[in-house]
Amino acid sequence: MPKTGIIIPASPERHWEWRVFGRLPAQPLAGLEGAAPAKPKKELVDRYLWRPQCPANIKIRKGALKIKELVRVTRDGFELWIESRDLKFTFPLDRQAIDKLRESMHLTTPPQVLAGCAAAPEFLRTLRQLEPDLRVVKVRKQREHFKLAVDGVRVSIELAQIDSPLQVESLCIESEAACDQEQEVRFLKALRHVKDRLRLPSTLQVMGYTGFLGSLERG
Repeated sequence: MPKTGIIIPASPERHWEWRVFGRLPAQPLAGLEGAAPAKPKKELVDRYLWRPQCPANIKIRKGALKIKELVRVTRDGFELWIESRDLKFTFPLDRQAIDKLRESMHLTTPPQVLAGCAAAPEFLRTLRQLEPDLRVVKVRKQREHFKLAVDGVRVSIELAQIDSPLQVESLCIESEAACDQEQEVRFLKALRHVKDRLRLPSTLQVMGYTGFLGSLERG
């Protein structure tokens, strides 16, 4: 039987993200100097769990459940997230994972039913049967990462080509993890500086993945 529960304990990490969807320019990073490739292009398949009024970013990747918790959103679309290894769970889920998931998504499925799902496919089938308004959205994408330093802040830039459920491009700028409010303010300032230097077209939609999934539902 696979090991149950959290993969690696860690402290919650808060970081900023600013993401857009749409048709990117031919050279989206042309306005940046010093951006260097950090990771090669990689294909990923994620299954996102989406429900109206649920702000958390919840997905299954490579057989593990991952939860990102939204802290707040600025007026210009920057999102502050909690993301750490102690919010990544293997199957079968332990009670801590189930309680967190039920709280985040307002699930009515009994905990013992979720605990009885030995692997991700069974878990998803169960949710589809017992939570009729919950959506499981399969997203296939190719993405690559670049890195940049701004005033001592490490910034990550993600470029993604989403192939399904529809074809669209995405760009995200993300800060390193902040350990206090002072760092959050400094990191947000650095990301805003990067955003302004990118000079992206106004036709792009500013939203995170939860907003993107909601737009799919609205058609």
